[in-house]
Amino acid sequence: MTLRFAVGKRMRGAMIAIVGIPFLAACQSRPFESNPLPVEVEATSHAVHLEIGFQTPTPAWTLTPVAVYQVGSEHWCFFQLTPPEGMVAQVISTVSCAFGFESESTDLPAKHFVLGKTWSWDSNPEITFIDSMDSLKDALADAEELALIVE
Repeated sequence: MTLRFAVGKRMRGAMIAIVGIPFLAACQSRPFESNPLPVEVEATSHAVHLEIGFQTPTPAWTLTPVAVYQVGSEHWCFFQLTPPEGMVAQVISTVSCAFGFESESTDLPAKHFVLGKTWSWDSNPEITFIDSMDSLKDALADAEELALIVE
């Protein structure tokens, strides 16, 4: 992107180039730098692949899977939502995350929990937004942690 502007008569027609890459990077729903997942394993026949998405106040929010547990007859999937740094466009956007995990029980329903939401409107009724995992400690005490798959 190039912006042209003049400052006084002597600078008329002068061109100052501003690289638009940082602006474009701020408009992406996923960052250019990768956020590594906690565990990396190869996909097997016991792999479950899912994708979640919901609306955010800006396109610069990022969503990262942090843990998956088998709790009774459900898979509980936890994600960290990270706010943008600095100024970004204020446009309602969708953030999404494709992820996978290893489980012997591939047909169990998944429940999604997201940490880090700061706005007050509901983004997706199928996702539970939580402030911390403290309220779920008792349920997770006997749960089996499953290995995340890097996609």
